[in-house]
Amino acid sequence: GPTETTVWSTLWRVPENPAAIRIGRPIANTGIHILAPDGSPLPPGVSGELWISGAGLADGYWQRPDLTGKSFVTPQYGPKRYNTGDIARWTSDGELECLGRSDGQVKIRGFRVELGEIEAALASHPDIAQAKVALRGQEASSRKLVAWVIPHTGQDAPDMAGFRSYLAELLPPYMLPADIGVIDRFPLNPNGKIDVSRLSNPEPVATGTAGPMTPTEARLADIWLELLDKGSIQQNDDWFHSGGHSLLALRLFARIRSDFRRTLPLSTILEHPTLGQLAAVIDTTPESAA
Repeated sequence: GPTETTVWSTLWRVPENPAAIRIGRPIANTGIHILAPDGSPLPPGVSGELWISGAGLADGYWQRPDLTGKSFVTPQYGPKRYNTGDIARWTSDGELECLGRSDGQVKIRGFRVELGEIEAALASHPDIAQAKVALRGQEASSRKLVAWVIPHTGQDAPDMAGFRSYLAELLPPYMLPADIGVIDRFPLNPNGKIDVSRLSNPEPVATGTAGPMTPTEARLADIWLELLDKGSIQQNDDWFHSGGHSLLALRLFARIRSDFRRTLPLSTILEHPTLGQLAAVIDTTPESAA
């Protein structure tokens, strides 16, 4: 627990080879609250801000009334609470799982995303020891989630197609990283914490063996490279797994209309999301009238 709650707030007996690291249950005379931004309590499985109340709560910060007023809050109903700045959730068996810091919250395409939640999903894969996620891109239309993972010692990089399928079972589409890179170690700052600013955008790992591209695939790949700001594209690369989204798909289909003279419904990208599949649709669709 934090210093502001007299150090100890929760306890967890660590089992041998735990599947995930948790922070347990509150100790006696301590309250743990997982709250939405409006202060309402959240059900198990839903991540929110971690607040602590109870006998161990400090009065505030010495000669810092501004910081005290921000971090120590007495609601209209209920006890005085301290905002830890952590994002956590209750598990179905009543344990607490910490997902990261609230300053790791970002917004992408209108969705608020907890980077720690994505990192927890990545690290839950049996081949992965550590994971880090960041939001990259300056303009809203080009922002994308990227991830770096470190396999367990002696473990090869996971099969990326299977890894992405695994993540798709845990995360909604807007939380899936566009690029996932496999690295040996994370750079650290002088405080011993991961220095994300020193991590270059990950080099995508190939998702399978690709054959020679057809002329349509090659032309379409050039459009994908431009719109997705990627270094390479293969036939079996998925539009959404590569950082594409529905808003960017509008530009994609405008380019298909101008470059290939084919008018396709936007739903085509949902039914045929890979480069090869979409190119095949283009090849079998008659040209539009000028």
